[in-house]
Amino acid sequence: MQPAISVIVPAYHAAATLPRCLDSLLGQTLREMEILVIDDGSPDASAAIAEEYAKKDPRVRVVHQQNAGQGAARNHGIREARGEYIGFMDSDDYAAPEMYETLYRAVQETGAKIAICQEINVEIGSDGAARELGGTQFPGPDVAVYGAAQIRDWFLNYTYVFFNNVWNKLIHRSILAGEGIFPEEHRYAEDMVASARMFARTEEVALVSRGLYYYVRDTGSFTYDYSVRAARDIYLDLQDILDLQKQSGRPMAECRNFCLGSMFSSLKQVYWAKDKAARKGEEARELIRQWKQAKREGQWKPDFSGKSVPLMHKIKIWTAYLGWTRFVCFLIGHMRWIPALRYV
Repeated sequence: MQPAISVIVPAYHAAATLPRCLDSLLGQTLREMEILVIDDGSPDASAAIAEEYAKKDPRVRVVHQQNAGQGAARNHGIREARGEYIGFMDSDDYAAPEMYETLYRAVQETGAKIAICQEINVEIGSDGAARELGGTQFPGPDVAVYGAAQIRDWFLNYTYVFFNNVWNKLIHRSILAGEGIFPEEHRYAEDMVASARMFARTEEVALVSRGLYYYVRDTGSFTYDYSVRAARDIYLDLQDILDLQKQSGRPMAECRNFCLGSMFSSLKQVYWAKDKAARKGEEARELIRQWKQAKREGQWKPDFSGKSVPLMHKIKIWTAYLGWTRFVCFLIGHMRWIPALRYV
């Protein structure tokens, strides 16, 4: 029997968290689903763990590929998926039992091609206990439908920052059809580009005002994964989104806040890069020059009139515009004990 939905889980170095993720999916109240674990050439026990789950439950399928990155793994999963609707989950996160039934009901009842739920940010303590840190709060009733223009405005102004991610969404497979919707080549934050492409292909989106996806925050050093390569990828991600804006014929001025926010995020990767030598290397210097040139040529400036931009993102946007990113990152790096700054 064809499943109603397929959930795609890329797995790479995921042995420690994959069981929790898969247990949450197998415990879903919606039973008509398949779980596609895409083993991205993981050198640890991730593939073996997934195969054990597949032996015990036919809803789990394991697909193996050589290591190609999360974007390629997700594109591979889309090609393999049999469900009419497709969801994505990161292997270190988990879902509330009713998540996919709720999202599936939302798309069925509203006719929207995409449904998005709220996330709940959590930290996992050394004792294994989860501590909730809060999350996104959508407007409106339990389920509300919004047009593409409103969704695009929220996306480009960071109103609901987790619009950038794909793991809180259920998407009709027609939205994902064609050439790979996710950038590949190990691209960092590739789901930001994919989300922009999805929103460009739909007329309405259903928002579910319930926290159903548990996004697990890393509690280690805040420099553990910052890199100049990730900084470069954010620059490339923005170019893809700007190309999409040009192709649509919409004003480039709509993207100014998004451009400045992306600039801050990219330069933060440079200034907090784990490789201290790379912070001062030629690649980093060239990237900084490219950002400054893009800001100048694009005439990027903050524009908050009539827009709902969270305070923290207003600060980031102004910081990038004024050229203060290095200084602000230095300050934040010495003030991480303040809860509001832990996950800037």
